Amino acid sequence: MNIEIFGKSKNFAKQIVRFCPKLPDNNVGAVISEDMLRAISQTALHCRAAERTSAQDEILSELKKALSCIDIILFWLEIIDDMEIVISKFVKPLIKENKCLFSMIDADIQSILDAEKDTDNQRIQKICE
Repeated sequence: MNIEIFGKSKNFAKQIVRFCPKLPDNNVGAVISEDMLRAISQTALHCRAAERTSAQDEILSELKKALSCIDIILFWLEIIDDMEIVISKFVKPLIKENKCLFSMIDADIQSILDAEKDTDNQRIQKICE
């Protein structure tokens, strides 16, 4: 697992916490803010849990949950940007950071799945020899 993921997710969480007060002070802003804060805290917590365990299946499970949560944040950032709810100069860097973190988590998931596939192929080869 990429050891940068928890630190990166924690830093991104701080950025989202700083961003949310820029949302409008109305029901829409409150709903978006609450959902984004929940999703980023869950992302960071799942990355932290993945970092702290050594069982591959648990790491994979936590990373998949983190990926789902980070996608929720991207959804909201894109909506905010598309609807110009907050000035684009504040949103675009967060979208870029989100996509970077998403890619890192996804790459870790793929490397775990590839390693499992390689292990399965090695077992099959041994059986067939």
